Amino acid sequence: MLKEAYKSRRILCLFMAVMIICGVFPMETSAEPTGEEPDAVECIVAFDPDDGRTGYKDFYKTTVHKGDKITDIPEDPKRDGYFFAGWYAYTDASGFGVYWDFESDTVEENTTLWAEWDEGYIVAYDPDDGRTGYKDFYKTTVQKNDKVTDIPDAPKRDGYFFKGWYAFLDKNGDPVYWDFDRHKVTENTTLWADWEEGCIVVFDPDDGEAQYKDFYKTTVHKGDKVTDIPEDPQRDGYFFKGWYAYLDDEGPVYWNFEDDVVEENTTLWADWEEGCIVVFDPDDGEAQYKDFYKTTVHKGDKVTDIPEDPQRDGYFFKGWYAYLDDEGPVYWNFEDDVVEENTTLWADWDLGKITKNSSTDKITIGKSFTYTITVVYSEHAESIWEDVIARDVLNDELDYIGYKSEDGVVVSANGRELTIDFGDVNIGESKTVTITVRVNNSGKIGTVIENRVITDDGKTAIDPNGPKITEEKQEEKPEKKPEKKPGKETEGPSNGDEKEIVITGEIPLGLLKDDHIAYVQGYPEGDFRPENPITRAESAQIFYNLLIDVDKTGYYSSFSDVKSSSWYADAIHCLSANNIILGYPDETYKPDQYITRAEFAAIASRFDNLSSDNNKSFIDLANSHWAYKYIMSASDKGWISGYPDNTFRPEQNITRSEVVKIVNNMLGRGIKSEDIPKNLHTLYSDLTIEHWAFGDIIEASVEHLYTRDKDGWEIWE
Repeated sequence: MLKEAYKSRRILCLFMAVMIICGVFPMETSAEPTGEEPDAVECIVAFDPDDGRTGYKDFYKTTVHKGDKITDIPEDPKRDGYFFAGWYAYTDASGFGVYWDFESDTVEENTTLWAEWDEGYIVAYDPDDGRTGYKDFYKTTVQKNDKVTDIPDAPKRDGYFFKGWYAFLDKNGDPVYWDFDRHKVTENTTLWADWEEGCIVVFDPDDGEAQYKDFYKTTVHKGDKVTDIPEDPQRDGYFFKGWYAYLDDEGPVYWNFEDDVVEENTTLWADWEEGCIVVFDPDDGEAQYKDFYKTTVHKGDKVTDIPEDPQRDGYFFKGWYAYLDDEGPVYWNFEDDVVEENTTLWADWDLGKITKNSSTDKITIGKSFTYTITVVYSEHAESIWEDVIARDVLNDELDYIGYKSEDGVVVSANGRELTIDFGDVNIGESKTVTITVRVNNSGKIGTVIENRVITDDGKTAIDPNGPKITEEKQEEKPEKKPEKKPGKETEGPSNGDEKEIVITGEIPLGLLKDDHIAYVQGYPEGDFRPENPITRAESAQIFYNLLIDVDKTGYYSSFSDVKSSSWYADAIHCLSANNIILGYPDETYKPDQYITRAEFAAIASRFDNLSSDNNKSFIDLANSHWAYKYIMSASDKGWISGYPDNTFRPEQNITRSEVVKIVNNMLGRGIKSEDIPKNLHTLYSDLTIEHWAFGDIIEASVEHLYTRDKDGWEIWE
């Protein structure tokens, strides 16, 4: 195709050729041979789109060895209203581009290749107030006198039906639709969307949870039935009854999708029948469902939607119970029992099996063989036992190995290791040692589990000098009890803040300081999540678990959002009755709300007399702050500290790692990170020894015996 640009370039090329011939520009001369292989000459090849959109930044350039073919070829450029025809290096005598042949042409010098374009026609699709589904108008380029084959998806418009694309209106103002099978493009063309007005039908779930974003909407031809019907919405504690268009004196008038037709824009509302929510609480077991399993049951009906049995390490699931009587759990009878109100069913657990990790029974004299034994105590179990047998004791040329611990080995439920040592053994002597681990209903600490040995005459006897295994008493599972008669009620704070209580006399409750029990735990996934916040209920439960010398049951509080069946109810009732925790003016406690650093400091400080030294200050804590005295008292005692920038950040949610640090400080508990047994370094998958609270988290997570060094740090036994 002839172009003015071609002519200009051709003239320039002819001018340069004449200059070279006439000697204006010096010809390249050959260099004297040096006897060395010359370096390859590099040539730059530039691709000029010549007014096309490149799809790449500026011109595309590549480097080619002199005498080589071009192999690095860019994608074809784009240009509205044109078709890319190819790359040319120069124009011939007629002004037409001579295309570069990438299969055979080689590069001898720096070279520019220009894009050659064939002119076409632009066809633009104007949705005419419809949502295109594509950015701006959709455009395509068509060869002259060709049909349009690149057709976009039909646009959308609420309340309208798309009828087709038209190019112009006739004399009556009616659209003349484009016939894509017959019409050809002879110029740049715009096609407009034609719309037929319909009726919008909106489905309003009316407080129900829809499986679609916002309200569901569909467009219906006037006089037609509604055929595009969404899935039924869901709502906890309710049954969906149907869609209604309006209310009469008797209630909702349901839309009949078989007969009713739409005459105007219409909203259909969901109608709900109230039912009873049944919650299945795995009660420390690991459920195969997210959070608690919930189902809705008609009042007076049986529960038929029953989840799979939950799982819990070391326990057997016995069934679901609704409440406790004097004899224990009263199980729900799914064959006969009916639901009369919102109900929570708790999982009941029985004693699990004892497990050990032995892969062989062979033990070498002079060596200690280690089993990992898990023992779980259950309040309903009568007894459980299993033999741990070490067979084929072999001679290892040692005279003697003795029992090295006089205090016995504690078998507990947290998977710590039990090391089995042997009494006096002579060279060449072979014995079979059986250690029987037995857990029974008494659960008393220090219960002696017999160490039986087989004597030389084949009889079984109890070896008084052998190792003794004692059972560590497990924390009993807290009972869920009905609400007791009302006790002392407390008022909540004003403006949502904690009410100020200054303790000047006897402290109402004490905390367990001498016995170092585990008072926090990780998640079923094996992590601790140290930077996660904790809730007000979790905070109450931590302190409740640590109470000493107090009857924890029989308390009552008037919080409207703390049901007696909740796992945290006893903790909140007890601490509230003793003025340790407080609620809000609306008589709620907000157990699931995250607790702030100020709120936690206030709770902690109520376990001791307030200090008035106030030797430290924080730049973001005013004297008028409701928790000022509590925070300053806890700071004076060394329980709590601020941040390096001298802020306290009282309204910031407190983290799990900060909580255990504070509680450990209150209890005088602490071990250096480097002194923690190495087998506990991987207790949590997301916690390493480098974490600032590593020692405090392990201290709070593992029950242990201890002594102290001269500086007061714990040494675990």
